[in-house]
Amino acid sequence: MPAVYVLNKIDQISVEELDIISRLPHCVPISATHGWNLDELIDQVWDECKMIRIYTKPKGQIPDYTAPVRRASPPSLPPSPAPL
Repeated sequence: MPAVYVLNKIDQISVEELDIISRLPHCVPISATHGWNLDELIDQVWDECKMIRIYTKPKGQIPDYTAPVRRASPPSLPPSPAPL
């Protein structure tokens, strides 16, 4: 089962401590108060859970990129790249 450990309150530790904890596997240091590193947290969750986005569209029309269907990647597919 995939896991991501979220280490909050990085605004209250030293740069040296942050350097140490940022090397831990499956850990994402964040500051919820300041909104620091939340994009990295989202990316890590997508990577660890092997999630993909599927964009549907009616025949002959362009896809609606605002409302993807999200699901786990089948084992035969690589994880999807981050959206642009």
